[in-house]
Amino acid sequence: MSVYTKIIDSEVSDTFTRYTQSLIIPYIDYIAIGIQNKKTRKSTSIMSNIDWNNEFEDNQYAAFDPLRRSVLNTERSYICFDFIDHIDSQGAYIMHRRRKKCAKNGVILIERTPESNTLITLGSNYSKFNPIEFTIKYNKDLQVLKDDLSNILSSEIMVSLNL
Repeated sequence: MSVYTKIIDSEVSDTFTRYTQSLIIPYIDYIAIGIQNKKTRKSTSIMSNIDWNNEFEDNQYAAFDPLRRSVLNTERSYICFDFIDHIDSQGAYIMHRRRKKCAKNGVILIERTPESNTLITLGSNYSKFNPIEFTIKYNKDLQVLKDDLSNILSSEIMVSLNL
């Protein structure tokens, strides 16, 4: 049984693409939004890098992904890629593939409810990217971004995705 599926709803995809392409956020090359069901531990997301989104789903990386695991197994609302332990060789391989495909470093902003986690992942290929300085400097902008992207995945979409 799959623990991950990518979002294929055309309205959500079109809205996400238009929104993310219009953004100008210094140092950010990659954006994703996802939802995890805490009870079933299933998740869905849409990623700005389509090749990475396809690879992630096709290879079912979600079961071993250190980013996904860190969100499910902690109550933090902010996680830096730098602070994530790979745990095993599968996790290290997924992080290697992520660095190669879309983001060498980044941050995850998490909105938690009793039923689900909504994740906003911002990735950067900038070699001197400092996630903590970035978050402090752009905190207000990131809150607006988090709200906007969370609204793209409305409750109707969650219901239609059976999450």
